[in-house]
Amino acid sequence: AVITSRPYSQRYPASITKVLTAYLVFKYGILDDYLEYSNNAVTVEGHKNEGYGSAYTNIVSVGNKFSVRDAVYLSLLKSDNATTVA
Repeated sequence: AVITSRPYSQRYPASITKVLTAYLVFKYGILDDYLEYSNNAVTVEGHKNEGYGSAYTNIVSVGNKFSVRDAVYLSLLKSDNATTVA
């Protein structure tokens, strides 16, 4: 853990945005619906496609459709910003 002497300085929200998105999807979303990756989603800052192997890169690409349920899991387990944006 990083200890800072500046407790009121601005910080990036990091993965808490993914947790909040997952909460909203589980509460209000239709898990059996599908989403489609847009160019905006796959080019978002913080999108991680390196280090997950070619199968992951093939999943998260423009035009691919994915179930909302699986997208939430991918977003949380891989901490993927592209899936959260999609």
